[in-house]
Amino acid sequence: MFHSRKTLALILILVMVLAGAALWWMNSRRGTDPDGIDRPNLVIIVSDALRRDVLGCYGGAANTPNIDRLAREGTVFDNAYSTAPCTMPSSVAMLTGNYSRTYSYYLRKQRPGSVDFLPKEFYCFYVPDAERLLAESFVAKNWIVRAVIENSVVKRSNILQGFTLLPRKVKDGKRGSAKLLKGKRLSAEERRDRNMDSILNFLSSVPLNRSFFLLDWIADPHAPYASVPKSGTDLSSLETSLPHPPEYYSSKRCSELQKLLRSGSLSQPEMVYIRRLYRAEVESVDERVGLIFHTLENRGCLNDTLIVFTSDHGELLGEHDRIGHGQAFFQELVRVPLIFRGPGVPTGKRITSMVTHLGLIPTLKAFYEL
Repeated sequence: MFHSRKTLALILILVMVLAGAALWWMNSRRGTDPDGIDRPNLVIIVSDALRRDVLGCYGGAANTPNIDRLAREGTVFDNAYSTAPCTMPSSVAMLTGNYSRTYSYYLRKQRPGSVDFLPKEFYCFYVPDAERLLAESFVAKNWIVRAVIENSVVKRSNILQGFTLLPRKVKDGKRGSAKLLKGKRLSAEERRDRNMDSILNFLSSVPLNRSFFLLDWIADPHAPYASVPKSGTDLSSLETSLPHPPEYYSSKRCSELQKLLRSGSLSQPEMVYIRRLYRAEVESVDERVGLIFHTLENRGCLNDTLIVFTSDHGELLGEHDRIGHGQAFFQELVRVPLIFRGPGVPTGKRITSMVTHLGLIPTLKAFYEL
């Protein structure tokens, strides 16, 4: 009888240990809110000034296998629109769910270049601290909330409330993601050039028993369209026909290229080269998306993560006699890519209904019951 009781006690202890281990394993695979409800992690990737029609999944010529994979394994919105053709108002609407004019005001600044220091007015947007944004709602539920913002314009409107900003680059010796990325196409130096180490270090070390929200605002393919090594776009075959060195084109901002176009100083071969430079930057963005994919897969949490990929606006590359963006609502500027992939998202679905960035935050709040 004594031995039977002892054996029973050992069995009960073993069952409790195994149950505890199973519970720990389940919690380590997906974070839980304090209310105990499983919810997928959230990663939003915004590619600045990215045209939808250059991506492979939208019928474009760029080699974008990773973004195409997002589309193949998720849902694509064929008629998604930004609310503005430039970053500041678009970013405000995207991250608040309200039109940017809700937060508009005039900023008066002195103009030092003027002899009499005449005041100059700037049209700006600023979200008050009292307004509770998506990131703050996640923080209140004990989520880990981080962001890497490569376009400083996004930081000016107070729309990053709740986010802890990660550095764009990390110092040598702090790249813990190296093992997870061993054997990948990009070298460590190339990853640093693409500002990826900070993002990958976070994804490599974030506790998997905690839910996390990551916003990655990528500056590319915004001008200057710097040449990107290892892209699938061939640039060398075009460079021999250019009247200037390649650096002449890859170092110029939109406004500089626009002046050359308007003055008739850009030949057809030069315009083709500028478009190829832009495409190369898009392919660089795709590589970065692939590294995020790879890290989430290696940590075993890809299928427990909702990924949203979009752009704040598009880019003109000679259409309407313009290069760049802003000040006009052409389709090339406001029709943007929008792709969802993750738990609860239909696979391989394309939605033709018209949607805008104004619906992004309300949709996510409803999905996460915030």
